[in-house]
Amino acid sequence: MKNAYDKTMTGLLLFGSLLTLALLAYAAYDENLGADWYHHQSDYRCQLFARAATDRERQTAERFDVRQKQLYLPALGRIDRCITCHVGVEDPSMKNAQQPLTSHPGDIMANHPKEQFGCTICHLGQGRANTETDAHGHVPHWPDPMLATEELDRSCAKCHTQGPLPGVPRYNEAIALFHEKACVSCHLLRGQGGDAGPEITNAAEVDHGDMPKKEWHFKHLKDPKSVVEASEMPDLNLSDEEATALTFLMMSLTGEPIPTEYLSNPKPKPIEMRMMDPMAAKGHVGSQVCIGCHQGLHPDAVDGWRKSPMSSTYERLKNEPTKDNCLACHTTGFNPETGHYSEEGVGCEGCHGPGAVAVKFVLAGQVDKHKEAIRLNPDSTLVCVRCHNPHVPVGVHANHYRKQPPRSGQAGG
Repeated sequence: MKNAYDKTMTGLLLFGSLLTLALLAYAAYDENLGADWYHHQSDYRCQLFARAATDRERQTAERFDVRQKQLYLPALGRIDRCITCHVGVEDPSMKNAQQPLTSHPGDIMANHPKEQFGCTICHLGQGRANTETDAHGHVPHWPDPMLATEELDRSCAKCHTQGPLPGVPRYNEAIALFHEKACVSCHLLRGQGGDAGPEITNAAEVDHGDMPKKEWHFKHLKDPKSVVEASEMPDLNLSDEEATALTFLMMSLTGEPIPTEYLSNPKPKPIEMRMMDPMAAKGHVGSQVCIGCHQGLHPDAVDGWRKSPMSSTYERLKNEPTKDNCLACHTTGFNPETGHYSEEGVGCEGCHGPGAVAVKFVLAGQVDKHKEAIRLNPDSTLVCVRCHNPHVPVGVHANHYRKQPPRSGQAGG
């Protein structure tokens, strides 16, 4: 009986060992020779040989190593194994191939080399995975599934906040509107801007209770007090299309830490340097900064200025061969010592004076001091006659000043 028992146990142990070895062998085969990536790479290697017309091309095909591949990106804290399947991503000859062997469309990788940026920083997904479903992130508990092609522009704002960028119209529209409304006058974005309002670097991650984040941002942009009763943000009178564009931008700002060298605007600029020409008179910020708030607070005044001759005064002299006597009145922020100016046309600061100090009062919440800083002299005629010379009729002023010798300083108009 004992011998029979021993033989049975020995047989079971042998069977269990062989089964374990078989399972290990199958797992090794399934993870490698039987894996989808192995077939993709083998297919790519065969295509390299099929297209090889020179010894060099044949040598390239022979050197291609079928194995798991990855991009190690310590600066981004990522490991991307996407190129294990997408091996033709940088091969222009694979332009018409089927996924995953096709080359990357467009020329975006010229400025975004995969060795520096990887794949998931733009496309999202699960970079360490090596099967299609897992890598694309469409699995339970993975928070960042791969973006659809039409949603890739959501990733631009991780590094770019200046614009415009080629081929991404939705981002360009949003970022242009963001700067037109001078949002950074009050909001801090990635180290730049003011502190009168909340920081928006991670606007897409902020929880707003039961209301979906996208819906909250849209309502907040349309009517700030509708979602934050005590909000001091002015009503910007945005159309639905404009609010949708800025909502898209807010939902793109995830606050993901990006190394400074990856950013399109790595160095914050002081408010005094937001001007067309740094050699112009100091302290000018440009009309767009003013309009960012005042479009909502005083829309009639802003629209009135836009339609007035003052906003386009530079247009009437841009073809003049000599502008020396014209720039003081047809531009804003003219510096008579250098001949440089901060803005074409007579902008907000042409009458209200340099706005840097006034903007700082707003950012500090000192609204009364801001109003005092931009208020016109009670006798506004003194402001007007700096350019509107009552002794030179409007109809002949151009010929009058053309005949004057070039001079620095203010010219009548």
